[in-house]
Parts: sequence; structure tokens; C-alpha cells
Amino acid sequence: MSAFEVEGVSAIMIYAEDPERLAQWYEEQLGVVTRLDPSDGNYYGDVGDVHFGIYPAEEPLPRPRAVMVNYRVRDLSAALRGLRESGVAIERTVDESYGRFAYLRDPEGNPVELYAPAEPPAEPPS
Repeated sequence: MSAFEVEGVSAIMIYAEDPERLAQWYEEQLGVVTRLDPSDGNYYGDVGDVHFGIYPAEEPLPRPRAVMVNYRVRDLSAALRGLRESGVAIERTVDESYGRFAYLRDPEGNPVELYAPAEPPAEPPS
């Protein structure tokens, strides 16, 4: 048993071979807005309560990547329509009782998972 327990996610940090291009893609395709910090050359933003950063890779990055980030969306069907219209390939979708998932890759090959929770069943009228 661990001496501590993870309480949540504080930040998502992506190392990129072309940080500017990747930051632009995340903003255009997923609505994740980051801004270049001229003091260090990194891109910073937020996804809900989670800090989001794109940093230049210090050496060539291995393929395939070992980490995937799951982003929650309200309307997966609408998100997928928009992504497809922008030319983003959707690798697969999965429907589960608790929600829907879609899998794709960003321009640098990082796996991305989109998740929309299932709607709770409507309560019958009393």
C-alpha cells in the first residue's frame, strides 16, 4: 500500500517536437486555449481545473507515445462531426453503458481519448 493517495490531476504536460503547431491544433480542434509565455517559450492554459502545458521536447520523442489523456466533452457526436470536418481521423468509437468514447491522435502522434458520460435515465413522472 502506498504511503499517499493521488487526489486528482493537477496538470497535463505534453512534450512536442513542434510546440507552436501542436498548441494551434489543440485550440482549433479541441478548444484548449494556450498562450505562449515569452519568458520560457512554453504554451500554457487550463482544461477545467487542470493546468495544460505544451513544452518543447529536449530530444526526439519515441513512437508510439506511452501516455493518453482523456478529455471529457458534453456532446461527443458534435465533437466528432467538427473533428471530421477539419480532417481529423477518428480511429474508433466505443459505446459503454456509462458513456461514449472516441480515439484519435494529435499531429505529433499522441493518443487522445474523448469521453462523454451517459445521460442519467429520466425519472418517471410521479
